[in-house]
Amino acid sequence: SEEANEAEEGQVFEQSTAAGKEVEKGTTISYKVSGGPDTTSVPDLTDMTEAQARNALDMAGFGVDVSYQENDSVTEGTVISWNPSGKQKPGATITVVIAKKSGKASVPGNLYGKSISAAVTALNNAGFYNIAFCDQNGNPVSGNENATVTGVSPTGKQSTDSTITLTVSISGSGDDSESSN
Repeated sequence: SEEANEAEEGQVFEQSTAAGKEVEKGTTISYKVSGGPDTTSVPDLTDMTEAQARNALDMAGFGVDVSYQENDSVTEGTVISWNPSGKQKPGATITVVIAKKSGKASVPGNLYGKSISAAVTALNNAGFYNIAFCDQNGNPVSGNENATVTGVSPTGKQSTDSTITLTVSISGSGDDSESSN
């Protein structure tokens, strides 16, 4: 007969009569052949949410260990990978990696020449809320509505927690405009 066993698949791991013992001709000798370890296939978790993956692994008799990895190319909260896969012993812990947003976004590149309110709106829409203003010399200034954006730092993909500094040129009348330029 075949049954699950730690012995290699196809290997005899038990027989009813010890090897070398004499028996009468015609005596039935029973053997147990290993079907390999008692294993279960790890389910395919592709495109599953964390909850779906936990449920599928639980139903298959596996333990679950979840970790999270920044990944902007797959839907947040879905499975990126799992390990081990294939056939595993029941109760084995399967590590599942779930996608989370990187917390990074691209600083809009079209802010030059815009008013402060338009630039701030564009930054907020991109996920940036820490915004500072400075004049051409790098001195901090308030976000004067009459100001025009002449520079942005940093640019490219940045953490949404980053402070984005807008260099502004204040136009208008009076001493303010001359001292701010």
